[in-house]
Amino acid sequence: MGLAMEFDKKVKNGELPKVQTIMQITQKIGFLKKIEDIESECVAAMELKAGEKYILEEILQQCYKDCSARALQQYDALKVPEKDDNLKLRTSLVNHLRSKHAELQQTNNTRKVQENNKIIEKGEVAGNVYLKEMEKV
Repeated sequence: MGLAMEFDKKVKNGELPKVQTIMQITQKIGFLKKIEDIESECVAAMELKAGEKYILEEILQQCYKDCSARALQQYDALKVPEKDDNLKLRTSLVNHLRSKHAELQQTNNTRKVQENNKIIEKGEVAGNVYLKEMEKV
C-alpha cells in the first residue's frame, strides 16, 4: 500500500519512474506477498492444531516452535530484493508469529478455565444427587 502511494506521488510530481524502478517495486511487492503467504500458512497450522477445545500447553508450544522454524526456513530460502530490509522483515515475521502464538495461548487458557468450571459444576450436581439419594436410605 505504501509503495502504491509513493508511486502515485511520484507520477503526480512528474517524476516518471524508470523501468528498472518499476521492476524493483514489482519484485519487492512479490517478495512481501511471499512473506505474507508464509505467515498465513504458519498461523493456519497453529490455529488448526489449537482447534476448538483446550489442548495441553506443551502441544501448543511445540506446534509454535515447529511452525516458526518452518516459516523461517522458508523465509531464509527466499531471495531478498533489498538486503537492508532482510533483518527488519525477518524480525517482523518472527514478531507476528510470536504475537499469534500468544493470542492462541490466551484463548487456550480461557478454554481450560471454562472446562475446569464445567467439571466443577458437574461434580457439584453429582454430589447433590448423591446426597439426595443418601437421604432416601
